[in-house]
Amino acid sequence: MGRRPRSLVALVVMLTACALAAAGFAALGVWQVRRLAWKEALIARVDRNIHGAPVPAPASAQWQQITAADEYRRVQASGHFDYGHEVEVAATTELGAGYWVLTPLRTRDGTWILVNRGFVPPELRANVPRGPDQGEVTGLLRSSEPGGRFLQANVPAAGRWYSRDVAAIATTERLTGAVAPYFIDEVAGPDTATRWPRPGLTVIRFPNDHLQYAITWFALAAMMAAAFGYVLFDDRRRRAAWGQSLLTHAYHLPLDEAGKVPERLAHRRNLLQLVELRWLAVGGQLLTIVLVGTLLGVPLPLREMLTLLAVLALFNVASWWRTRLARPVVNAELFGGLLVDVAVLTAQLYFSGGITNPFIFLFLLQVAVASVLLRPRYVWAMVLVTTCAFVALTMWHRPLALGGLAQAALSSDYVGGLLVCFALNAALLVIFIGRISRNLRQRDEALARLRQRAVEEEHIVRMGLLASGAAHELGTPLATLAVILGDWSRMAPFAGEPELREEMEEMQRQIARCKAIVSNILQSAGETRAVAPQETSLSVFLDELVEEWKRTRGAELTYRREGLDLPIISDTALQQMVGNVLDNALEAAPGQALRFEASWDEDTLTLRVQDRGPGFPDHVLERLGTPYQSSKGTPGRGLGLFLSLNVARTLGGQIAAHNVPGGAEVTITLPLASLMPNEDEDDGR
Repeated sequence: MGRRPRSLVALVVMLTACALAAAGFAALGVWQVRRLAWKEALIARVDRNIHGAPVPAPASAQWQQITAADEYRRVQASGHFDYGHEVEVAATTELGAGYWVLTPLRTRDGTWILVNRGFVPPELRANVPRGPDQGEVTGLLRSSEPGGRFLQANVPAAGRWYSRDVAAIATTERLTGAVAPYFIDEVAGPDTATRWPRPGLTVIRFPNDHLQYAITWFALAAMMAAAFGYVLFDDRRRRAAWGQSLLTHAYHLPLDEAGKVPERLAHRRNLLQLVELRWLAVGGQLLTIVLVGTLLGVPLPLREMLTLLAVLALFNVASWWRTRLARPVVNAELFGGLLVDVAVLTAQLYFSGGITNPFIFLFLLQVAVASVLLRPRYVWAMVLVTTCAFVALTMWHRPLALGGLAQAALSSDYVGGLLVCFALNAALLVIFIGRISRNLRQRDEALARLRQRAVEEEHIVRMGLLASGAAHELGTPLATLAVILGDWSRMAPFAGEPELREEMEEMQRQIARCKAIVSNILQSAGETRAVAPQETSLSVFLDELVEEWKRTRGAELTYRREGLDLPIISDTALQQMVGNVLDNALEAAPGQALRFEASWDEDTLTLRVQDRGPGFPDHVLERLGTPYQSSKGTPGRGLGLFLSLNVARTLGGQIAAHNVPGGAEVTITLPLASLMPNEDEDDGR
């Protein structure tokens, strides 16, 4: 027996874990791709702002319009520096640990802007050098940094600042008037390289490792998808091995059950194939939706389309669970599964352009699958359903909003041509795939018959060898018995007793018959036709056969023949075949009269044997000609009809059996050409 498939719970848990992990890793990969695009846009924007020409710092009327796009913009501001409200904010730069020096700048319109004049080391914090009271500053516009930094909150009351929180600094220093919601990082100038505070140390570096992260996440997703596929493949392999072992053991089942096992296994495997194909469809549709929505920028109704995908996935889980049930899978279930696929595909196409969607010809895939798996009536029903869906999508669908392209209407002639093309392709697929499948089935059936014929002939050869060996072994004891009986018949005590003499004579006749049977076995151990064929006529052959059978069996037999006499070759195999059929009829109805009829025309010989027995059981009629199929209930019986059927096949004929009122009838049909002698060639040759 093959390895038993995994339990349903174990397989569901493994597949669910792989699917969730693959989906999670893929989602992280998509997120990193989006982060990559955002980071690259941020770097490009900051680079433009840094290297752009300085612009005036936003005035109070523009403060509400400041956005993240203004971050790091080069600006200029002028006014009066208020060094009395200057604060130091802890910082770490390329010069080491120290402080940023933030000095309020009072502009001409009376508003305040905090200016980061630069970095000072710790030893200069208590005595920060000052600049001119009036001045102009050029720097980078920076957003406020409220609250502090990680694990270090600002403590305004103690003068400990860890972030440049503009609002908190303005409140603590009690700056009167409006304060800009941003501050300015002064940039380095030609005279600032040696002075303190040291400007131009703003860190403008954005780590951009999102591509590596995306590749890592997508690789993990691919590994989980591969694990998902491996689990499915391994389960399919186990189920195939298990099914093959069940098919092997089907030979031990009753005939009506054993004959259904291959078809049941085929339907179950077909349903499993549909499940695997449907998973590919789910993955393909999801990938297409993601690519069209992200790379091509085509807006799609994601909620509706993803809901349809979820429904299809749930249905596929149910279909996979169905493959594990013991109940047989029928054609109607396969057809129902394909109908669900067509319905989901139709709905997806409805939300994505209908007839204008190039994926509309995926309907042909459903037709092709149906042509391979289903019976003709279901196949043509699938053609009708897909054609109706095609027609419906020409009239009802949501158009695709393609950026920069006008929505073009398809002409009725073009739509009609598409419909004709689809119907023609679908019909041709059904016809030719159906023919190819039928040819393959006929080839497989012919190969199966040839294999069965080879097995039967091998069985016959083995039986012939066994019979020949048994005949050789029996020859010596029979000869010894014949000599002993001959000696006894000449002895005075036996010769003087009439009753004993009659019994000894009967024994000698039976031994002579046994020796004749052994001789016939040895003679026919080679070719089917007699080693020394004798030419006779059909009437004489049948009359002698019936007379010999009646004499040796002592049974009542009604014999009738009809037809013009023809020359034939007296064939030992033919004699044994007819004798076997008559013996079977006698055993089926002992003590009852049998009926044997022979009729022939110019081409065919027909022999009928009728008995008045109980008839053939149904299982014997279904497996007529199979060895050891007997209605007598005795082990080892049932070879008579098997041998007779193979002799008839060798001669180009056949044997049929059926029950008739009051008994059973066996009909032997043979071509006369296989029995008649070959015509002599012309004398001149």
